[in-house]
Amino acid sequence: MRVHTLLLAAAIGCAACGGRAETAKPAEPAPAATASDGAITVDKTMLASIKVATVGEGESANMLSIAGKVQFDEDRVARVLAPLSGQVVGLRVKVGDPVRKG
Repeated sequence: MRVHTLLLAAAIGCAACGGRAETAKPAEPAPAATASDGAITVDKTMLASIKVATVGEGESANMLSIAGKVQFDEDRVARVLAPLSGQVVGLRVKVGDPVRKG
């Protein structure tokens, strides 16, 4: 329920600005009101500007390029122990280094 309320509030905020940066006009109070039970009321003009659609894949005119790092989930890694007894004296690789047989 709370997630729906937050999503609706975000949609109302986006619909209110219409995707335009307005610097010349003074800020107006938002017409949406929140009741004590968490319900949001919206007037007819804001309701008309809200579009409801099914989430799916589609083409986008905008491209977002961000830096990131792809790595494995360390919580799901299985530690494999060698079937030999002994002590490791030195290691010449680090986690993520490519290794091959031999």
